[in-house]
Amino acid sequence: GKLRADKTERNIREATKWWVENDIDEAEREELDP
Repeated sequence: GKLRADKTERNIREATKWWVENDIDEAEREELDP
């Protein structure tokens, strides 16, 4: 149903946000400590 789809989209969006933030942290860490 629509409710389940909305929940899935939100979960994917939050998971992607977490991954992007951690990916940026990794890049910054490499720049600070090559």
